[in-house]
Amino acid sequence: METQFVLDTNLFFNLQSGLPWGKTSKEVIQEFTKYSKKLTAVGKASFYMTPGILEEFKSFFTDEPDYLRDFLTSITIQSPNMSESVVGAVVMRELVDEARTRAYRGMKVAEEEIDQAARRMVGTKELNTMQYQKELGIGITKFRERFRHATRFNFLDSSSDFELIMLAKEVNGALVSADEGVVRWGRMIGVKEVSPPQLQASLEALM
Repeated sequence: METQFVLDTNLFFNLQSGLPWGKTSKEVIQEFTKYSKKLTAVGKASFYMTPGILEEFKSFFTDEPDYLRDFLTSITIQSPNMSESVVGAVVMRELVDEARTRAYRGMKVAEEEIDQAARRMVGTKELNTMQYQKELGIGITKFRERFRHATRFNFLDSSSDFELIMLAKEVNGALVSADEGVVRWGRMIGVKEVSPPQLQASLEALM
């Protein structure tokens, strides 16, 4: 019986994901390829990526090294059939509610950072261009970090994330991701999952 795995980009580039396959992304990809080629050759497993995830994956490379081409020989690139996929109303309600909550959090972060920037400027003499750009840069950097955490952390923040989950549902595959938001929403939709630290054991059990 063939087992399906649906792979996220971060599995290979987040070196804190828990995979024990090397200290660089190249080593992780090469080690994974050994497993995937053996298992696909004997029909024990299939490995999937969506086109969006593949583009994200390839964006980490400036060229196409041999080990990347080797990796892709055992990966099936497939889009989920979004026109026929069904998601429960309770999931959509949760998505809408959380999107609204996160938008409000983002607004509050913006208000707080504007207030802090204004407080830093009060009582200071007129700033020259370099000083102004430095103060502005500090504020923008802090705002971006807080805004990203408020609106994107533990949430679906791209259509590629959603398509990954829907593909796992469609092929009845195990979602493999180090993204907490992808895993969380995958559970809500009801897909199978394998955590990155468990992946090696799962693959070895199929050998």
